[in-house]
Amino acid sequence: MTKPATIASASADPRSSDVLQLIVDYQRAARAAVAGLKRQSEVTNLLHAWRSGKLRQSGRLIQLRGRYSFHGMGCRFEISGRIIEVDFGPSGRHDGFDAWRLQQYAESAFEWLDLRSAAINRSLRSLESTGLIIRPDWNPSPHLYYFADDLENGHSGVKRKTR
Repeated sequence: MTKPATIASASADPRSSDVLQLIVDYQRAARAAVAGLKRQSEVTNLLHAWRSGKLRQSGRLIQLRGRYSFHGMGCRFEISGRIIEVDFGPSGRHDGFDAWRLQQYAESAFEWLDLRSAAINRSLRSLESTGLIIRPDWNPSPHLYYFADDLENGHSGVKRKTR
């Protein structure tokens, strides 16, 4: 099932549908930012490259005309006025999300300005209860959620933990 089809059928709650679309938008932006920095730096594992000194902690994204700054388990990208906070998951995954990352992105993107933190948190809990998103408790970022269908279709890179 594609993300747009999943979004259309996921919930009758309009706020949850908005948050689902925000997640897809955030993931698209994260994918572009990470891919741009990988191309520019000619490395495949950005977090490892930074920690081993092959990448500077912060710098410019030349092709994307933005900036990046590594921190902890992730990287902050600023591209075209949008803030994309990425925490890396196992095997360099960058499609995970949580309420704080979504809120940071929403506050920097004019089309999402009406989404507030409380609504994002409520929607994430609702989406988790339906099984559409899951938090598999993976290191190095156990707080991140992922779309369940991405994990079930072999995109996980690791096995899901059972609770």
